[in-house]
Amino acid sequence: MSFRRLPPFSSIVAFESAARLLSFKAAAEELCLSPPAITYRIKELESILNTKLFIRSSRGLQLTKEGEEYYRQVTESLGQLQRATQDVSEPQGQTILKVQALPFLAGEVIIPRLAEFYQQHPDLIVHIDTKYALADFPREDVDIAIRFGLGDWPDLASEQLLPVTVSPVCSKHILDTHPIEKIDDLLSHLLIGMDKDDRNWAHFFQQVGRPDLIPGRQLFFSDYVMGLRAAENDAGIALGNMPLINSWLESGRLVQPLSLSWQPPQQYYLVNRHEDAEKPQIRLFKDWLKTLLDDPAT
Repeated sequence: MSFRRLPPFSSIVAFESAARLLSFKAAAEELCLSPPAITYRIKELESILNTKLFIRSSRGLQLTKEGEEYYRQVTESLGQLQRATQDVSEPQGQTILKVQALPFLAGEVIIPRLAEFYQQHPDLIVHIDTKYALADFPREDVDIAIRFGLGDWPDLASEQLLPVTVSPVCSKHILDTHPIEKIDDLLSHLLIGMDKDDRNWAHFFQQVGRPDLIPGRQLFFSDYVMGLRAAENDAGIALGNMPLINSWLESGRLVQPLSLSWQPPQQYYLVNRHEDAEKPQIRLFKDWLKTLLDDPAT
């Protein structure tokens, strides 16, 4: 195979950065180059390809149709190169698994039991990256991610982690001092919810057959754990994801005042590239995590 017709790698890297950021200036800052250097490398690439990759419009820098297709293929190729480099550079006798997880799941479910996983699989090294943003598999160095959604990611293999239901939770002190015997009693409390989340109280009341209940005083958080901790410290009533907060209930940090729950359409999924689905390290981690969440004490 001859590679003499390939463009310089520096031009491909400059193109990938500029296409992703849609800015020559931002690409220059990311790659520690000057904007003229980025412009030169893009022009060099366009000359080799004999194709215009970018256009400038009233909306700023945009990719042409050819540029969009080239960016897609370049991103896939760079991702494959990155994974090949990782495979070759792994310590001998050890395998690295890079996991991207939502902060709550990582902190409350995975990390407390990770020592058990290492005891079972001493040759597998797990790197955990926590973030709310969806993993960008073509560009990011990640093997498997935990996502919350409908499971409809056509470019990825997805497997539901477990069925999750939503139920009101509060501190035992709140329940002892202000009894909650029926759903209407919830309105006399401060209701704790998440910003920009349709699993809020108004939606919850609608889904459990009481759309007539209108939330009064509410407190919103952008972080799910902060909402649970507010409820734990007597601030009000939160919506808990079962069984992910089983450990909070078992320890008495929170209690369920009512046997009332709703299963939202969005669920937690394990996702990975289609071609990686049967890799032993990915299968091992999936099976371990599912077994872990089947444990009532988790």
